[in-house]
Amino acid sequence: MNNTTDNDSDTLLASPELKEKTDISKNMLHKKIGSRTASRLIAVQGLYAMSITDKRPSEIISDFQSGLLRQDNEIGLIESNDFEYTITILHGVVREQRVIDPLIAETLPENWSFKRLDKVACAILRCGLYELLFSPQIPPKVIMNEYTNLASSFGLNDGNALVNGILNAVARNRNLLDA
Repeated sequence: MNNTTDNDSDTLLASPELKEKTDISKNMLHKKIGSRTASRLIAVQGLYAMSITDKRPSEIISDFQSGLLRQDNEIGLIESNDFEYTITILHGVVREQRVIDPLIAETLPENWSFKRLDKVACAILRCGLYELLFSPQIPPKVIMNEYTNLASSFGLNDGNALVNGILNAVARNRNLLDA
């Protein structure tokens, strides 16, 4: 059950942690990005928001649609976005998390634990693995490139190498790169 109120949402929006992690959209707006890239970016932001709140995917989606979690300069990003794909990713990750999280944990380098994983890196990996495993119509190399670029854009320390390594390892282990 969600116990947040409108005041809690205002506090969440004022959170430096969330602001820092969602500011990536401003940086990406300076570049031309496709609607699928925007969908992936928003899905990662949604999963991150879920990880620091007790909100469900439907509440996060509603927040994005109402503008709660976006800044005024992000309106163009949201409007040009294939928002249905964002919804597909968010619901898919939550539905398949029992498959995805153990896969992340077993593929992490030996000196890493799942609990040590940065929340943004975890959100990126969950989205990327969801697409790799459950979106066979999208070439795996496209998925890997998109999420590696997102990790790099978020400025994660060694995050893009970690994301690339895990996505690549899973794709190789599942023979997804041969197709």
